[in-house]
Amino acid sequence: MENKEDRRKKLVTHDAILDMLRCDPPETVKLVNDLLGTNYDPVTAIVSFDANDLKDLLNTDGEVTGNMETDLRRDLPLSINGDKFLFEAQTTHDEIMLLRLVKYELHGVLQDLANKNMVNQHEVTIPLPQAILIQIDKSDQIPNEYVVKYVLGKEELVQKIPVIKLWEETVQTLSKDGKALLLPFLLNKFKHGFAKNPSDGQLGMEFVEEIKNIDSVIERLLADRKISQKIVIGTDLALKAMIMGLKNEYIAQDNPVREEIEKMLNVSREPYVSAWDQAVEQGRESLKPTIANFKKNIQTLQSNNQTLQSKLQTEQQARQKEQQARLELEKQLKDLQAQLAKAQKKKSRGQDR
Repeated sequence: MENKEDRRKKLVTHDAILDMLRCDPPETVKLVNDLLGTNYDPVTAIVSFDANDLKDLLNTDGEVTGNMETDLRRDLPLSINGDKFLFEAQTTHDEIMLLRLVKYELHGVLQDLANKNMVNQHEVTIPLPQAILIQIDKSDQIPNEYVVKYVLGKEELVQKIPVIKLWEETVQTLSKDGKALLLPFLLNKFKHGFAKNPSDGQLGMEFVEEIKNIDSVIERLLADRKISQKIVIGTDLALKAMIMGLKNEYIAQDNPVREEIEKMLNVSREPYVSAWDQAVEQGRESLKPTIANFKKNIQTLQSNNQTLQSKLQTEQQARQKEQQARLELEKQLKDLQAQLAKAQKKKSRGQDR
């Protein structure tokens, strides 16, 4: 049976992963979109990490009550725009993992029903939570996805539960939108190697190199504005937690890289922030020619507008003069016509005499 010390070691990575998922909701939304093919807007989506979904399973000491066999308080229920999800981080292979996931989802359904006012109701909508599994330790028995079929008569609802296998991920695959928050946990793959040989210097060098790779990718993503400073801070904490956990539990005192690992723990990752500031400043500098050209174009347009206004004003004045001249000619013509009519009338009178 697993003792408390072994369980404590296992939960270091487990808890750090769930903390990272809480770190920056927009990044978690991106991860959900990537895994499930959804299209929530990371910026406008309303995200809630609702631990109260599990309140009836816990006593005042935070221990599991009732008949549930698993520690649900270490899972992460959340909702995105009201749609319910559940992140489960699992360290080792569990033969009844699918059963546990279904239990979690159905518990969410029951909890949702318990919160509804069902008095004199004749219709109810029951949202089914969508589970997502993050499998930490390597196992050949882990599928790429679990499948649950809910059957009602001849109708069948098929739900696919995606599985992230951390040991199959690399720095490159986790550089995608939404997955960057899992970068620190690539270090977990070194755990079993150090457990077998804590003094393995070659493995220690690979471990240090992977830390540097993760640092480099995070700095680049920040400079490219693909991740937020929240993720950077969370990643720094998670990375240090992973390094500290592996160093204390698995890496021997005589491992030649231990001193370098100690230095890495004491390094403040301020370059991340400076990289962000530098990127912002570079962005400003790169925009200066565009802004200057834009201002020049505005000045040209203003000058052309003034010229056009002046021309229009001149043409308008010319039209006004032309209109006045035409009116004057029409008046003169009327006067001539009146004089001619008067002369003809006078002539006609003379002939009559």
